[in-house]
Amino acid sequence: MRTRTPKGRRPRKAPSEFQERIRLRIQKADYAGALAIANDWRRRSPGSFDAEERYAAILGDYAEFCTPAKKAKLKRECIHILRGLMRRLRGRDQSSITHLKNEYYWQTQNHRAQYQLGIDRVRRGDKRGYYSQGVGAAWHAKVLAEHGHSSRARSWARRSEAAWKRYLDFRGDYYNAYTHLALAIGILGRASEAERSLQRAARLSGRPTSFREFEEIRELLRSLSPPT
Repeated sequence: MRTRTPKGRRPRKAPSEFQERIRLRIQKADYAGALAIANDWRRRSPGSFDAEERYAAILGDYAEFCTPAKKAKLKRECIHILRGLMRRLRGRDQSSITHLKNEYYWQTQNHRAQYQLGIDRVRRGDKRGYYSQGVGAAWHAKVLAEHGHSSRARSWARRSEAAWKRYLDFRGDYYNAYTHLALAIGILGRASEAERSLQRAARLSGRPTSFREFEEIRELLRSLSPPT
């Protein structure tokens, strides 16, 4: 039976509709657009765990494109919201818990915890855990490389590459996987392959190869390369 919407009130969108619209924006690296949708969902659904999580996670990603001062401010807000949600996990389904933890570990730069989260997820039979493994291992490798631990950095980069191969076997259409993969294989010294991975990310997202997100990976790899 179809219910009528009270006069003057817009019909409430289902959470899945918001999630799909956000997903499509993120697929194209449109974080400003995704944030606007997430903020609308949050406004229409006060206190919603899922709406708060999506808003906070996208806010943290959007912050990467802002000035240093604004980035720091938005990151603090993002982490504050995610930390509050971490205290509301009782009674949540496993998918929601894993999703939140993945975002919390990423935004707080707890890369080893994010990697382990992916290990646990795959053990439960969920191949999406390879994403957490790939991201966590690549960025932990980056930290190790920055501190001069070259051998350990390469070991973690190889873990990341292995995870991305598994992930891309079942989902090869998400641009950001290739962005993180570029970091891992760049740390392994395969600069040409890293660049090809960034170009693949650009094609999938519809963004130019000079897009800020890709340029930041190139800058990171240049900073990690020993002087010639």
